[in-house]
Amino acid sequence: MLKEIDKNYLESYKEKYVKQCPICKGTNPACSCWANFKLEISKVSAGIPIKFRHFKLKQMTHPQLTSQKEKIKNYIKNIAENREKGNSLYIYGNKGTAKSMCANIILMNAIKRGYRCFYFDGIKSIVEALKNDWAKEEDTITRIITEYDFIVVDNLDMEDIPNANVASAIKNLFYARANNLLPTILVAPVAIAKLSLPVDRCIVEYFSSTLTDLYFNGFDYEEAVIKRARRK
Repeated sequence: MLKEIDKNYLESYKEKYVKQCPICKGTNPACSCWANFKLEISKVSAGIPIKFRHFKLKQMTHPQLTSQKEKIKNYIKNIAENREKGNSLYIYGNKGTAKSMCANIILMNAIKRGYRCFYFDGIKSIVEALKNDWAKEEDTITRIITEYDFIVVDNLDMEDIPNANVASAIKNLFYARANNLLPTILVAPVAIAKLSLPVDRCIVEYFSSTLTDLYFNGFDYEEAVIKRARRK
């Protein structure tokens, strides 16, 4: 079920970009305005946070992120190969250095190419989703983690797991994902060696054979990007 904020977002987008389309005024389902609207629906369904939905890699203009930008660009350029080989990323570094933004830009580009994607805002969001699934006797999150082409797990090392049973369930899901060579983008504030939570460490270890580190450093760049984007 969509959150109220996402319903309002989609309604606002449709009103602004579909019904006000200069070409068809929203009357032609084959028009690009409808294709773009469907893409926004996919972003919402994938859990992409609202603040990242319109970001593009070209908005990363600060010199301190040149190297990181090129690596993200190459990952996106070779998205089909990365999906085939299960190439994963471990993005870490200082707060506000656009780590989450880049992870979501990868997902949005993968969505454009027809891949199934999902964003998790930390292990806590997975725990809550699992609880909901178990209560409804559904396996939505199980399928997402073990079958979707690309997922992001943000904010690793920021929270603990409520009990051993939940931790075991999460480990099993990610073990299956790694075994199926499904690309996973992990985002954390610290280097792999400094991860302290057991679940985080296990997840990283499962993907170690296909994992590439990407370090983001510098000042709080994300806020500057957001402010500039809002002025446009």
